[in-house]
Parts: sequence; C-alpha cells; structure tokens
Amino acid sequence: MVLKANIMQEVWVNCNYGLEEYYQISNLGRVKTLPRIVNRGEGKQLMPEKILKTRIDKNGYEFVGLYVGKKKQIFKKIHNLVAELFIPNPEKKKCVNHKDGVKGNNRLDNLEWVTHKENTLHAVKNNLMKPPKGESHPFSVLKAEDVLLIRKLYPFLNQVELSKKFNVSRKCVGNVLNNKSWKHV
Repeated sequence: MVLKANIMQEVWVNCNYGLEEYYQISNLGRVKTLPRIVNRGEGKQLMPEKILKTRIDKNGYEFVGLYVGKKKQIFKKIHNLVAELFIPNPEKKKCVNHKDGVKGNNRLDNLEWVTHKENTLHAVKNNLMKPPKGESHPFSVLKAEDVLLIRKLYPFLNQVELSKKFNVSRKCVGNVLNNKSWKHV
C-alpha cells in the first residue's frame, strides 16, 4: 500500500500592518524576518533572513512579536496572520478556527474564517470545551439558590407566580421544574 503524503508547497507573502518590508508569513504558519541592513555601533551590518521562534499564550495559541528596530509594533497570533494573508473573508467573519482543533497546527489547510458562534459550536462538538451551564452561562438570570427555591416553592406557588417572583418566563420555570435546564442542581 502506498501512502500519499500531504505535502504542501511553502509559499511566503509579505506581512501586513505596515511591516511588509520586514516580515513574511508562510502558508505553513511560519514567520521570518527579511534580510536587512542594521546600524551596529559605527558601522552597518547585513542581517540575513531568519525564521522566528514563536511563543505560546495562556490559551495555548502560538504568537509572535513583530518589531521594527527596537520599537515594538505588534503581537499577533500565528493563525490570525495566516488567515488574514491567505484566506479571503468576504463575509467579514471575526474568528479563525483550527479545523482539527489543534491550536499549534497553523497550516493554511487547517484554518477557516468563522463567526464566534460557529467557533464555539465547533469547540463543543469536538469536545474542545464544555458548554457553559448554570450560573456560568452568559445569559443565565437565575442562580443555583434560585433554582432550589423555585423547586421548593412550586407546591405552594404556580409557574406564573414563580416566573413573576424570579423575573423569568413561565417557560424558564417549567424547564427548571421538568429538569430540562439546571439538571445539575
């Protein structure tokens, strides 16, 4: 059996952000400096091109600091640089998704533009994150103690009265009582 290798030809393009003459980004997710002449003491020195080392941020994404001289210009995540330079974004989506879920795989064929919602759904679907539940959900109005109190008061108050008391819809109260939401409480 012959295995077909997925070999992508490396293509380099000039960086954006006004740094076009200093840096290039490749479709394989690498960043390099371009050859340049720098002042060293009383003379000038030719600096050859060089592949930059990346660092990992607190969320596990590779990033690089791009400079002109000693002045710090920007810190950019590698996957964003690759997507901005190689992937058209006619819908103006804000996020770049790693299709395989591996944050260090910044190859062009592994990246795509997505909305925040599409990015979150991809992460949940691929077990890269757990969906927020209970109080940690950004749209949660109730707290765990409210849910316990609703369940305790239900024999004495109906769903409409409970919804008014806790400032939520009757459907929300029904979902709490039927364990469709807040199952873990």
